[in-house]
Amino acid sequence: LRVYNPFDIVPMGFADLDKIKQLYGKEPPYVLCPDGFKAIIDSLEYTLPNYVQVGTGYQLKGFIVPVKGAVDVFNRSQVFIDEIEIQHSCFTYLHLLNAPLTYGAPKIWPPKYIVAKKLNR
Repeated sequence: LRVYNPFDIVPMGFADLDKIKQLYGKEPPYVLCPDGFKAIIDSLEYTLPNYVQVGTGYQLKGFIVPVKGAVDVFNRSQVFIDEIEIQHSCFTYLHLLNAPLTYGAPKIWPPKYIVAKKLNR
């Protein structure tokens, strides 16, 4: 049995890298893929071998965490990485499978929003 979160980039490795560029919707309240990440994805698409998952995969009903606060050139990458971490979290998979959360789960799950902290540069 293979299940996957449609907003988790890890299962997209190799075959669906291009989807990452448009993954988390429009701003605001979400964050688009930063240009630097898009350039990395473009270069990886030409260097990684083709790979296809075996067997049937079952897509779970995912969710995107909205961003609270301003997203700008200085914090865009961190906000994008925060969303990636939440989407790949074991707690997100437990939530999507309607399984009980285990020890160590945050008090509020799924998270209501990601805080886009203003970075002074």
